[in-house]
Amino acid sequence: RSSRTGQLAVSAAAAADEAAARREEARQAEAAAAAAELEEKFLRQRQDQEFHHGLMVDQLKDMHKRRQQISTEQKTVARELEAAESVLRSTQERAQRFADNPRLAAELDR
Repeated sequence: RSSRTGQLAVSAAAAADEAAARREEARQAEAAAAAAELEEKFLRQRQDQEFHHGLMVDQLKDMHKRRQQISTEQKTVARELEAAESVLRSTQERAQRFADNPRLAAELDR
C-alpha cells in the first residue's frame, strides 16, 4: 500500500509540475504576444510620426518657396509704385509750373 501511495504522490507531483509548466508556457506565450503587439503599436506610431514629420518638412519647404515668391512680387510692385509716384510727382510739378499758361488753359477748354 505504501508503494501505491508513493506512486500516487509521485504521479500527483508530476501532474502538478506538468500543469505548472503548461501555465508558465501559457503565461510566456501571452507575454510574448503582448510584447509583439506593443512593438507593432510602437512601430506604427513611429511610422506615423515619420510621415507627419516628412509632411511638415515638405510644407515648410513650400512655405519658404511661397515666401520667396511673395517677396519677389512685393519688390516688383514696390518698383512699379515708385515709378508711378515719380510720374505723378513729375506731372504735378508740370501742372504747377504751367498752371497759369493761357495756351494750355485754352487747349483744356476745347
